[in-house]
Amino acid sequence: GIDISTDGGMTWSNMNEIYTSNISGGTYNTDAGRYPNHGIYNPAGNTDPNNAYVTFFAPTLDGTNSADSWGGYAFGRAKINDWTDTTKNLWHTAAPYYLYIPDGYDVNSNGIAVTVDVNQDWSTGTVAYQGSLIVSRGEWDEGVGDFVYEKSLIDFPTNAENDRPTHVKFAWAPDGQTGWIAVITDNGSFEPLWGDRYYYPVFIKTTDGGLTWEDPIAVRLDGPDGLPGVLNYLTDQQLADYFEPPVPARDEIAYTTAFDCDVVVDAWGNPHMSVVVGIGGIDNEYSIGTAPDYFAAFDIFSTDGGTTWDGYCCGTINQLRGTFGTDYTEDNRIQCSSTQDGHKIFVTWLDTRLEGAEENN
Repeated sequence: GIDISTDGGMTWSNMNEIYTSNISGGTYNTDAGRYPNHGIYNPAGNTDPNNAYVTFFAPTLDGTNSADSWGGYAFGRAKINDWTDTTKNLWHTAAPYYLYIPDGYDVNSNGIAVTVDVNQDWSTGTVAYQGSLIVSRGEWDEGVGDFVYEKSLIDFPTNAENDRPTHVKFAWAPDGQTGWIAVITDNGSFEPLWGDRYYYPVFIKTTDGGLTWEDPIAVRLDGPDGLPGVLNYLTDQQLADYFEPPVPARDEIAYTTAFDCDVVVDAWGNPHMSVVVGIGGIDNEYSIGTAPDYFAAFDIFSTDGGTTWDGYCCGTINQLRGTFGTDYTEDNRIQCSSTQDGHKIFVTWLDTRLEGAEENN
């Protein structure tokens, strides 16, 4: 369901249900949807919200890619302010497409939607990464009044252990032709500074509305070729306090991202990944140092279409992972967004920095 305002946020219509689970089976129903992605499709030239649509794309618990658990997709649209006018489409896992949790999703005003998932087989109860990303590309079909999707695979090998990427997101540029997939992973592109391996951003670009995709671009955070913004966000005093003498040079310090991210694309077709960055965990590969103020929220971006890269420190962070109540832990859930024209980028994240507060709630 969705909450929606059509008058600039002055009034709201809340919890409008646009998808219903009704196929019995499993613990929750086999078409039970979780972690949904939503968007708005506004047909070209339309200025009436009632002629636009809310779109959705979600994983379902149909059990085709893990017993009584994941394996399906549910997708469709709903007419704004007529919540009875909805569509519902279901897909199920069938090799070579092992459907799981599609975290990357965006829809543009040209009537093209793209969803990205990590292709991973859970049929044995243990993950087997297939070395590829699942791209579901949909085009608006006026005749059926819905998006019609087709699946394809992008080859995306990772490290020697074939570990799956930790997070995948996708966003369109305002022109609706340029789009960027953003991935947090280790795909073996770089020799690690400290022997231990860490995560870094990898980007994949389309310039033809998602019909074709360029080769992945891995972005090194550290070393002599590291991002200046990352190499210099900590003060000399912080480095002196963190390391035992002799303090390493800035381009000798290993850096890593944390484990989730987001992406938007600006007016000039350049990607911005919001992600938490910190010093790599010492003697603990794929971990991040979380001493207060030694890790930070970053915008990792390009200004020339992916040829060169840098990072902007949006603010240091006090706590990476905290407990809400007694049962739920959560990381910073860093996200980014933009104005519709792509001229301004916003980065947001969770943190606890309240004087006297001992719980992260």
